[in-house]
Amino acid sequence: VLGGEEPLDQSFDVEPTALHQLTTELRRIFETVVLDLPRHLVASSGPTLADAGALALVTDLSLAGLRDTVRIKAGLAKLAPQTPLVVIANRTGLTKGGELSVPDFERGLGGKVDFVVPEEPRAGKAVLGGKPLAAALRGSRSGEAMRAAARRLGGVDQAGERGLRRWLARWKAAGHA
Repeated sequence: VLGGEEPLDQSFDVEPTALHQLTTELRRIFETVVLDLPRHLVASSGPTLADAGALALVTDLSLAGLRDTVRIKAGLAKLAPQTPLVVIANRTGLTKGGELSVPDFERGLGGKVDFVVPEEPRAGKAVLGGKPLAAALRGSRSGEAMRAAARRLGGVDQAGERGLRRWLARWKAAGHA
């Protein structure tokens, strides 16, 4: 299911029960469902967030990012108290003068930043060229941070991932691919 940006000159409402029904059906069909919710929909998405296996709160290291992260984290603690929350600082190093340091951000947040994804100039080129980020950023600090976050959010440990790779290699060698 793909969503698009809504025009700024029109308001729209999302029916919380419809979102919950949609995600429930998607979870029945698919192993993994990823939702990218704008912050103004967090409050109305409580049942959907509470049913999630994990939540990722993506931010930048700006003062405004800290303010929003504190507010959203507090809201998620009330809406989905049992759901694990991962905080991801994205595109770090993009605005060197306007960023807080990770320790300062964590002090203001009153918690840990779980993953730091540095700005990666190759990311834009990869997206425009139709390449998956995982392939384009292989070996980079950004790519490794994104893979680590995906493993944590997906509940996959590195040992399990290596085992899966070995199994896939054997499966392909047997002529199944």
